[in-house]
Amino acid sequence: MAVLDGTARVVLGGKGGPELTVQAGDVLLLPAGVGHCCADHSANFQVMGAYAAGRVWDVCRPEETELNQAQERIAQVPDWNHEPV
Repeated sequence: MAVLDGTARVVLGGKGGPELTVQAGDVLLLPAGVGHCCADHSANFQVMGAYAAGRVWDVCRPEETELNQAQERIAQVPDWNHEPV
């Protein structure tokens, strides 16, 4: 995920996870299964996300997702052949 403009506070790992501040030029490489959300952002905040090699997103929410099935799907995501950045 690349921050194109502005700043934001991002929470990683789900509710109560660590918060970090990101700004234009920052890049986050998030492994499969790492929850993330924007807690607050500047008015000009823009971010671009991408999934390697044709992978697609899969939103898993605790109230909607069976944990064992989600962990099985996460385990099937291949590692990078090389770092994307």
